[in-house]
Parts: sequence; C-alpha cells; structure tokens
Amino acid sequence: MQSLISRRKHFPLNQNHQSNLIQPDTHRLKVAIDFGTTTSSICYDKVASVEPLQSRKVARNVLCNPYEPAGHRVPSTAVVHEDIASDGRKRLVLKFGEDLDAGRSHGVLAEITLMKMSLLPLYLEKSSDRLTANMLNSLKSRHQDALRKIQFEAVTSDMYTQDPLTGQFRLCVVNSMEDLITLFFEFLWHLTMRHCAAEYGIGVEDVTSLFHESVDVAISVPSIGSDDSPMGNYQQLLNKAGYPKNTCILFEGKSAGLFHLVTERGGENDRLDQVERQPAFIIVDIGGGTTDICSVRPCEINNETVMLGSSPGLSVVDGSLKLNEMFKEHLRQKFPEGLLRYMAEFLGTESDLLDAFAAGFEFHKRDTGTDMNDIEIQLYRGALKPTEELCRDTFELTRDGLVLRNFMLRRLFDMWLDNIFHLVDKEVRNARLYNSEVQSVTICLAGWGSRPPYVLEAFGNRYRQQGTKVVMVQDLDQSPAVAQGNFLSLASQMVIQKKVARATFGTRLHISSSFRHVDTHGTQRVVHQGTDLEDPRQQSSLTRTVVTENPVFPLTLKFDIMSDTEFQWVENEGTVQIEFESLGSCGFRLEQRGDGVTVLKVQYSVHVCYRGMVSIMVLTVPHTGDFDNTERNRNLDMIASQPINIQKHAARMDNIDDP
Repeated sequence: MQSLISRRKHFPLNQNHQSNLIQPDTHRLKVAIDFGTTTSSICYDKVASVEPLQSRKVARNVLCNPYEPAGHRVPSTAVVHEDIASDGRKRLVLKFGEDLDAGRSHGVLAEITLMKMSLLPLYLEKSSDRLTANMLNSLKSRHQDALRKIQFEAVTSDMYTQDPLTGQFRLCVVNSMEDLITLFFEFLWHLTMRHCAAEYGIGVEDVTSLFHESVDVAISVPSIGSDDSPMGNYQQLLNKAGYPKNTCILFEGKSAGLFHLVTERGGENDRLDQVERQPAFIIVDIGGGTTDICSVRPCEINNETVMLGSSPGLSVVDGSLKLNEMFKEHLRQKFPEGLLRYMAEFLGTESDLLDAFAAGFEFHKRDTGTDMNDIEIQLYRGALKPTEELCRDTFELTRDGLVLRNFMLRRLFDMWLDNIFHLVDKEVRNARLYNSEVQSVTICLAGWGSRPPYVLEAFGNRYRQQGTKVVMVQDLDQSPAVAQGNFLSLASQMVIQKKVARATFGTRLHISSSFRHVDTHGTQRVVHQGTDLEDPRQQSSLTRTVVTENPVFPLTLKFDIMSDTEFQWVENEGTVQIEFESLGSCGFRLEQRGDGVTVLKVQYSVHVCYRGMVSIMVLTVPHTGDFDNTERNRNLDMIASQPINIQKHAARMDNIDDP
C-alpha cells in the first residue's frame, strides 16, 4: 500500500546526535496544537520551569504538510481510498492531511473536510440564522453520506490507517464523526512525536516514553456556547487519542491575542502587567469556520492567568466559509430553478455544481482588494456547454464557467463583514466604556480569513476614523498565531491551581429487571457547584443502600448523571450502570422482612476521580453487597465508570488568582 505520508526524506533521524531534549526535573516539552476548520498547526519546544513572556521566542513549528516541505499547516482532511493489498484483497486506507486541491487520486471512496464543525453546538442544534443553518445542514449531509459509504464498504473490506511515527498500518473503525476526529487527533499527536524524534535524534521507544512522562499539551477551542460542554467533548476525544489527562484547553481568540501581545512588544524589557494606561487589543481571528473575537490587555497577563483574565471572548459561525455560502445563496436566488439545467455536460448534482463554483470563488477571493475587478471562475475550460449564453446584472455564465461582477463581489464581502463589524463594535464600546484606564484600542486581525486585502482595508475605513487602530497580527505567514499563543500560555504561565466545580452534579437511580422497571429513586448530590476540587476536606462521594422487593435477575442498577447550574436538573451528562447476572455470581443474599416480603439489600458508592478537565464518575457495588462484610472479595467488586466534565474552565472563573 502507498504510504500515507512519506516524511523520512524531510526529517532524517540523526543517529550520531546525542539527544539533550529533556533534562530530568528541569525541562519539560510543551506542545501546542491548533485544530483548525480547514488546516491545523502544531508547535513545540523544551522549556525550563516558567519563562517570562518577554524572553520567550516562538516555538519550532512541526513541518507537517507533505505537499510543502516548509509548510506548517496540514489540511484538516480525511480521505478514504480503495486499495489492493499484495494478496489481491481489496482494502480501505484512511489518510489524513491530504491536499484535496492537489488533484483527485484514483479509487477515492470518501472525502471528509471541515471535521471540526461537527463539534460545534450549532452542528446539532438549529441555528436561527438561515444561511448558517443551510451551511451546517449541507455539511452534515456530506458528512453522513461519507460515513455511510465507509460503513457500507467496511462490511466486506478492512480499513487501515498509517501511524506517522512508526509507519505501520493498523486496523481502524469509523462509525461517527467523533471516531474520525479521534483518529485525526492521534495523527497530529504522532506526527509531532515523529518530528520531535527526527529533530533530536531519538528513537520511537524513547520519544513515546518522553511524550507520556514529560510533556504538557494545549489545544484551543472556539468559545461558542454558554457552558463548558464543547470543552468536555474535546477532552473526551483527546483522552481516547492518547493525549495526557491534564491537556489544557484554551480559547482560540485568547491564544491569538497572547501571540500578538508578545510579538508586538518586540522583546521590550518592561513587564506586560506593570504599564500604566495600557492599550486594549480587540483580537479578530477570522478562521475558516468561525470568527473569534476577544478583548485583551497586557495588564491582564501574569504568571497565573493562563486565560488572560476571566472573559473567554466570543465565537460566531461567520468564518471565511460563510462568505462562500453567501456566494452560493446568491446563485440560488438568481436561478431558483437551478443552474444545472444550463450546464448540460457537467457531471454531478446541483449541489456539486454550486460547490464547484464556491471552490473557484474561494481561490479568487483571497487576493481581493479595494480596487477589485470582475473575477472569472473556470470549471473546465471549454468543456461546459450552456444551453444559452446567460447574462445577469451581477454575473455571466460562459462556456468556461462564470464571471462575477466586481460590484457584486464587493457587496458579498460587505454583507459578510457586517455581522463581524456588529460584534467588534460592541467590544470596542465595552473596552472604552468599562475600562477608564484604557489609553487606546487596537483591532488586530488574525486568521486566514483576514488575508484578503479588502478585509484589512474595510476594517481600516470603518474604525480608523473613530480613533481605533487596525493592524494585522505579525508573522502570520511564518507562524500560526493560535498554536503559538497556546504554546506561550504553556511556556510562560503557571497552570491554574484553583479548580472549581462548574455545576452541581448528582445521580438518579433506576432499578430494572428483564421483565419490568422496578423503581426510580430521587436525585442524590455528589458534587456541589462552586466546590474547590483541590480541597481534601470536600467529599465528592456518597455511599447508599438500595432495597429491592422480590428481585428478578438479571437486575440492573442504572444511574443518570445529572447537572444542575441554576433551577432544575438536566439529564445531559451520561449514564453509568451495573448488571447483576445472578444472586450467586454477586455474592448477594436475600432477606425476608417482618411482613414476609423478600428483599435484596445492596450497598453502592459513587465517587469522582479527577483527571484534568474531565473527571471520572465511578460506581462501585461491593461483592456480597456490603462494604463491611468479612466475606467480601474485593477482586469481585463490580465497577463501572463514565467520564464527565466537572471542572469550571479557567476563562469562566472570577478571581482566578485567589489561592
């Protein structure tokens, strides 16, 4: 089978190099990842304790694009190829990081892009914005279609993916977008290990041990949603992918802001948090799927505030892809009956045709400036046969594709930027209104969605007349701002010591047998909202006895894990359950009450084990059903567990510097 990524020629292992990567007790490796909608980036370096921000240089980027030897952005794509093994059997090969614009390979079964969007709350909920809803519904349909194709072929053919570290192929299963993202996280993780091993001349076994023992990791998420559930989703997938349990989850806008603040200072010696009349920076990170906006000030940074204060910023589904969707919507409005009827020789559906035009639009918009011209989007030169030459006021269909008029191109950009401007306006007003010590406000544009020259010019025209400076984040071409900002948080700041429960958590017990639902018990609190999770005096456990009349085996104890943030319990945290196969197998004994009813008394305990952002709710039923029974065999205790997201994120905490 063809290798997923042939990287050895770019990173030869130096057998003569004596590794000095990690010195015990003095250095740790800091790895920072930006899982982007369209591309992802990784950077890392070794760090001795905590370093001042001013002395911290950018980390080394993982050169992870096989199509660009010096490229530090790997496409966030997954492609499944059909392949013939040496024994003549058909196999499926899952490849990550393929540049889909480089040409379609033969035997492609499915292509999946924009994986990250499936983790956004709006992916599962209906957006109130029609264009956003259309975009996400179309994306879900494409994802589901690709998954169905994979699952259908996987019935008769095994699927393999290649480990970037070892080069070995292994079996894999993809039944959901979560499965796919988990494998992509693992791909990024092992790609980093491969780069590190080559950079420092260490072997696979040593780098694997290093990444288990001496590595701190940070990954960033959009700040969409009013709670921490997206972060919990990320953490669970990262755990499955083999990342450390204490992996830091940061916010994308904040990370881009920290990178800008440090690079803007240019190595000045004065402390960032001791300058009077500091400026405020509004970071506008326009990515592929989302735009992340947040306000940061240098005085908000110190060694304990990993998240630069208590505000997480704001993320909206108004990334660069939204502009493409607006272009497609314009074509739909101009041709409600569809464009396909005019393109007799186009092979594909109406949706395929619109996507093809949008791909061409994406290519041309990147160079759009104020002095814009008409753009010509060619599909296949001379291959299209419109049934008639069609001219509209905003575009023209030709034999080669489509010509979009310059005034319509400008109108699309302006409509797309309007919503972003509305949100930035609020941040600028708040920065001036609620912070009297703010001397000036600067808007900093980051992300590849901000690269079209028209975007910088439009921001400048709108805000400079208000006395607000507009700049582009430095070194965007050489350094991925979000990944580097994640690294700076890890390298320069202490990890938050204060860990607080974000909600009250409890369990609701259901008892059932094969024949009937026996009983439901009320909700019992295990962890209270605001509890200091580091305080050993706080008990995050409970022990109870459940009594069942006339039990019929097999018998199931099922606990719904509940969270309560304000006024009502919400069943959204998962379940944990244990099934009792028989009386004898569990060591239980029946009792008879005074009224003659046969009962089963069983003790159980529920307690929480803390593992970074995600904790484990553990249910234990002792052998014999009694924790204190002298005949209890602890090896026969019945245990079940469920990961839950208990810890309140640092960015949502007030007074995070308090001990």
